[in-house]
Amino acid sequence: DKPTLPTDDEAVFKELAEVFGFDRYGPAHKLLGYTASGESDDWFYGAMGIISMSPEIGSESGGFYSPVEEIPGIVHRNYRRIRHALHKTGLELRRVTCSPGSSAGMMKMSLKNGGVGAGFGSHAAVAVGGCGSSPVTGKIAQIARRSDTDFEVQCPAENMSPGKSHKICIVEQIPASVTPAICRCAETSMGGETSKRAEWATPLEDDTCRAAVRSLTDPNTEILISSGVAVEDGTTSVYCDGICVRTCGVIGHTLAAVLSVTVASHRLGCLPSGSDIGCCCSQKVQCSGG
Repeated sequence: DKPTLPTDDEAVFKELAEVFGFDRYGPAHKLLGYTASGESDDWFYGAMGIISMSPEIGSESGGFYSPVEEIPGIVHRNYRRIRHALHKTGLELRRVTCSPGSSAGMMKMSLKNGGVGAGFGSHAAVAVGGCGSSPVTGKIAQIARRSDTDFEVQCPAENMSPGKSHKICIVEQIPASVTPAICRCAETSMGGETSKRAEWATPLEDDTCRAAVRSLTDPNTEILISSGVAVEDGTTSVYCDGICVRTCGVIGHTLAAVLSVTVASHRLGCLPSGSDIGCCCSQKVQCSGG
């Protein structure tokens, strides 16, 4: 069948299906031949702009009502899917590459925000490892949803030989009450393939992330010139009422069994007004994005 969605939204569904490992995906009436309670209602997408997938998950023997003792195993087996959906709600670091820069001693980093929302704040802090004894740091203009950007950092020629590995961590201007800070980190190599999917890290466990977090609050951190589409000024810190479009689950806490994965609205990127992030709600939320 020909896609019936806008090109970019269709791409988001395909990216989710690839990570989720689905051979077939789409509306229930097309896949199953009937509709069912609990499926992702088209109203969410058509009226609210919410992209969602509702996989049927469970144990091999528990049916629709799995015994309580089997739930931890179900969560464990589906954690990768839940984690990816959380990435997809906002800034999702994808397709990171590094190459020689515009002049000697400079290295170009290219990356994509594959998420359906922009990052929080006007700038994001980055740290790049592999160019010396400590990571090179700076700030870049926050990256708009579904867009590419590149920037350059200082890196000695001896650290830019073919195959040389480099790690990048990026951290957004999230509220100070959210601790520890969460970085998205990915590794790539000079002249090599694009990075694998970015992973979460915290400054408690990762030196490159720690350097990025320090530079986020350092007023002397260099603002790096970056290309691409930046987030427009004046689009942050507005309040709105409505359905929360973050994915269920709280980062840093034990995840409960999630039977329906809902990805953030492509119209709003929302953060609950409290300290927990990624939590489904139907209350006043602080929104960032246009």
